[in-house]
Amino acid sequence: MTWTASAHAAKRATERFGATAETVSEWFSDKLASARYVCNTVDDDGSEARMFVNGKIMFFVALFEDIVKSVRYASRTQTAADCIAELAEKELRKRQVRALEAERGCAAKKAELEARRIDLNIALLRTRSEARTAVLTAELAIVETELCEVLAAVKRAKRELTSFAEGYVSMTS
Repeated sequence: MTWTASAHAAKRATERFGATAETVSEWFSDKLASARYVCNTVDDDGSEARMFVNGKIMFFVALFEDIVKSVRYASRTQTAADCIAELAEKELRKRQVRALEAERGCAAKKAELEARRIDLNIALLRTRSEARTAVLTAELAIVETELCEVLAAVKRAKRELTSFAEGYVSMTS
C-alpha cells in the first residue's frame, strides 16, 4: 500500500524520527506496512483519524484516505495507566483466589494420600508374603506419584501467581 504524508506528518517524521525529506514517503510506507490498527480517534479540532501503531510510534491517518496526518511517539497517559493498573490488580486478586482454592483442594487430597501411604507402610511392615509385599510396594509407588502430582499442582498455581505478581509490580512501580 502507498501512503501519502501530509506536510505536517512529513515535518514531524523528520523532526522526531530522523527521516529525510527524500525518504519520508518510504519511511512511512515501511513503518505502516507492519503497523497494526488500534482504533479511530478524534483530534483536538474534532477531525477523525485512524490510529495505527508500530512499536512505540503512533500514526494518525485520514479516515477515508491513505494520508498520514501526523506521527508521534506513544505516551503513557495517567488515565490509561490507572485503568490498566486497576484491571491488573483485579486479575491479581482473582489469581490469588485461584491459588488458594488450588491449595485448599489439594490439601484434602494430600491428607487422603498421606493417610493411605501410612496405611501401606504399616501393612508392608506387617506382611511376610513376598507377593503381598510386591502388591503393597506397587500401590505405595502409585500413592507417592499421586502425592507428587498434587504438590506439583499447588506449586504450579503459586508460581503462576508469583509470575503475574512480579509483572504487576513492575508495571505499577
